[in-house]
Amino acid sequence: MKGYIIPSLESLPFFNEKMRKLIDEMSENFVPGKYDMGNGIIANVDPEYMTKSESRYEVHRKMADLVVLISGKEEIWVTETGGLEVLEPYDEERDIAFFAGGTRPKRNDVIKLMHRGDFAIVFPRCGHMPGMDFKGHKNMVKKIVFKIPKELLRRRRTAR
Repeated sequence: MKGYIIPSLESLPFFNEKMRKLIDEMSENFVPGKYDMGNGIIANVDPEYMTKSESRYEVHRKMADLVVLISGKEEIWVTETGGLEVLEPYDEERDIAFFAGGTRPKRNDVIKLMHRGDFAIVFPRCGHMPGMDFKGHKNMVKKIVFKIPKELLRRRRTAR
C-alpha cells in the first residue's frame, strides 16, 4: 500500500474555493446535507456521530474520499481487501462494497489518527473503515467527506 504526504488541501489539484468555503462555514455553523462543489465533486456532511469500536470496511471504485475532520477525533483504518470476506458485493449505483471488519485493525492496516482540522484521502479500491474510536476512546465527530471522481485525481494543479 502506498502513502503520500500532502502538505495542504490547497495543494490538491482538484481542491477549489467552494470546498474551502464549505469547510470554513461548517467550522462555524455545522449543517448536515449534500453540497455540489462542481466538477462532479459532492460534499457529504453527515450529522454529528459517536465513533465506534466495531465496523466493516468499505471500498469505492469511481470516487475517492477526501475526509476533513471539523471537530472531534477518530481513526480511519485502511487495508488491502484481498482475502477479506465480502459482506455486500459492489453496488455500482452507490459506488460501494462492504467487507468484513471487526474490532481490531488487520495486521497490515494503515491507521490514520484524525484530529480536528486534519484531512485524509482514501483512493478508489482501498478498503477503509472510518469513524473508529480514537486510541480506544469514544468521541463525538463532525466531518465532511468530499467524494472526488477518480479522473480528477490525475490532474495537475495549474499556476494561479
